[in-house]
Formats: sequence, structure tokens, C-alpha cells
Amino acid sequence: MPSVGDAIDLDPAVVRVVSKENGHVTITFNRQPCYSRGVGENPRLVPLFNCKVYILNGRIELMNVQLPLETSDWEVFFSGGSRRFFLPTDFDALGPVRFVLGPKQSPRIVVAGDRVTMELGEQVGTVEHGLAP
Repeated sequence: MPSVGDAIDLDPAVVRVVSKENGHVTITFNRQPCYSRGVGENPRLVPLFNCKVYILNGRIELMNVQLPLETSDWEVFFSGGSRRFFLPTDFDALGPVRFVLGPKQSPRIVVAGDRVTMELGEQVGTVEHGLAP
């Protein structure tokens, strides 16, 4: 069970798969860091996770990219707000929702739907994160 405050860093977001089945769209991300689960100091070992974002009653409005896609430009819009960079591992927001990946002027992937949730997958490695000298 994730601890309170766990978040996945999607800067950059590494999108491996976008799929549609059973009324939802799944966006699968590869090797995303979770700094809140890091251990040690200088260097800090930060675990990397595969994770998925589900957009319920989702529809792919734009898919103008060959995957995998790596981008620091993304935002998820939902009823009452939006988020960029970090997503809590237990993220769950009602819509209407729009998940936009790529620059605002020329997005590469746009998925819309009624609800968005995050699922933390398996840990797939670690990365050393050192402090600036």
C-alpha cells in the first residue's frame, strides 16, 4: 500500500502505450521516478516504476506521434483544476477530464473522458539522485 504523499514524477513523461478497451483509455508510462520512496543520502536511490493512467469513458481525440514518446510538456485537466509534473500514486479525479501530452501549441496526444485515475505498477529499477555540490 503506498504511503501518504507518494507521487510519480512525470518530468519527463515516458509514454510507452496508449490503448482503448472496455470503455476506458489507458496511458502506460515507463520508468518514472518516485522520489518520496527514495532511500539514502547523496546519492539517494530513487525507485523507478511503470505506471498507468486510466481515463474512464475515454476517447482518443488526438494521437499524432510514434511511441514511445518522451515529453516534459503534459497536463491533466479535471473538474476544479489541473496538474503537471507530479501525480499522486492514488490520483483520482472526476471530469470532464482531458489528458494532454506535448506542447500546448501542438499537442501529440489528447485523451478525454469522465474520470482519471493513476495505478502504480511494478518497480523496474532505481536511479541515483545526487545533491548539487
